[in-house]
Amino acid sequence: MNGLRHCQPLVDTLISSIKKRFKDQLWNRELVVAACLVPMFRLDWIRGTVEEGDNKVYEARAWLHEAIADLAEATEATGELESEGEIPDDPETMDTDNTVVRQLFSFLAPHRPQPMNGPAEELDRFLAEPIVTEDFIKNCKYLKDLFIRSNTCLPASAAVERLFSHAGLVLNPRRTRLADKLFDNLVFLGVNQELLM
Repeated sequence: MNGLRHCQPLVDTLISSIKKRFKDQLWNRELVVAACLVPMFRLDWIRGTVEEGDNKVYEARAWLHEAIADLAEATEATGELESEGEIPDDPETMDTDNTVVRQLFSFLAPHRPQPMNGPAEELDRFLAEPIVTEDFIKNCKYLKDLFIRSNTCLPASAAVERLFSHAGLVLNPRRTRLADKLFDNLVFLGVNQELLM
């Protein structure tokens, strides 16, 4: 934003205010782990948004390793994740004893992904891989489960109830013909009333 001449103080103030306001949420352990497990983000977003980016990358990587290790311990203790066996050979090629035929048609056999030794290796390969495909994620049972656990919200009506409890007199019978934009503004002002005074 070097091209700004007149609005630079405004931009600087807005950016510093956003960083100050959302500092706790921006570096919350659960939220960082959830963001780092999204294949498009991984650890790249940290350097541009958080001060001391390189130190925070190491901290985020440690949090990811702790989270996947905790998940592995929990799933091994409860037996939730079943270890998948090897993919069987094609029945047509199993019946033939001719090795030349097997070698000739080996490209028709189902693709066998490289097995991973454990959850830490899954995570390291995920972070090191330049492009993560859907097939890669399917083969990472711990990583897939951790992604689902950290990026899925529980269904709840609390947010809707909170909205309508703050709406207060906005939803009374005298105001039944409010436009959507005016309703949004009135609820927004009602929720943030303590900040305005």
